[in-house]
This record gives sequence, structure tokens and C-alpha cells, in this order.
Amino acid sequence: MAMFKSIMVLLVMQDVMSQEDYLWCYECGTGVPGEPDCLVFSLASSWKLFWRKCSGDSVCVKTMNSWEIGNELSAVRGCTPKVSLSGAAHQDGCWTHGSTATITCYCSSNLCNGAHPGRTPISSYILMVINCLLLLALYRS
Repeated sequence: MAMFKSIMVLLVMQDVMSQEDYLWCYECGTGVPGEPDCLVFSLASSWKLFWRKCSGDSVCVKTMNSWEIGNELSAVRGCTPKVSLSGAAHQDGCWTHGSTATITCYCSSNLCNGAHPGRTPISSYILMVINCLLLLALYRS
């Protein structure tokens, strides 16, 4: 049991310490050969296959056509630099680009560019419950 505690503490410490070095974003629809479109992402039972490690100077992004807002085939998810080409920092939130009828959303927390706000695959909930149970077991012993 002591070894289990040590491993759990090391994993938690590693996770906390390494979060500053990178950001996790979902990635799909980028047109890279072999990478799935975002319709596959939105229908998946688990989104873990779509996790991408982005550099620490990145934010997550989701872009979609405003006239096809429910159509995940038009969506693109991934990482982008925190600062635009014009030098402006990307702020968390969504913006509509009138000339192109595109909505772009930026966010700066891990895995924040999901399919629908508040929707997470059930496997993520199960993983969260397992992690909570493991932490409770760690603190009880």
C-alpha cells in the first residue's frame, strides 16, 4: 500500500508540474492526411484519441462556419499560438468574422475546445470517478 501511495503522489506531482510546459487541446478537421474530421470526433465514445499536446505558448481553438454551426464536418479544432500574426493576444471567447461567416473560439484550459459546451464523453466521467476513488483510498490509509 505504501508503494501505491508513492506512485500516486508522484503521478499527481508530475501532472501538476508538467501542466505549465504544455496545453492539451482536441485536434480534428485540420486536413492532415490520416487525421479524422470533427464529425468522427463529435460521435466518438471517447475523445482521448483526439488529444494533442501543444506548446506552452499556445491556446486551443475551434473554428466553424456560422451558417453550419451544428455541422461538425465544417469544424476545425487544434492549437494556435497565444498571439496572432498582428501581435494581439487571443482572448478566451468566440468571435464571428463577418466577411467569412466564420466563428472562431479560443480557450486556454486543457481540452476546452470540445464538440458542445458541457458535453463530455461518458468515459471521461468514469475516469474522473475512478481518480476520485483512488484519491479517497490514498487519503484514508
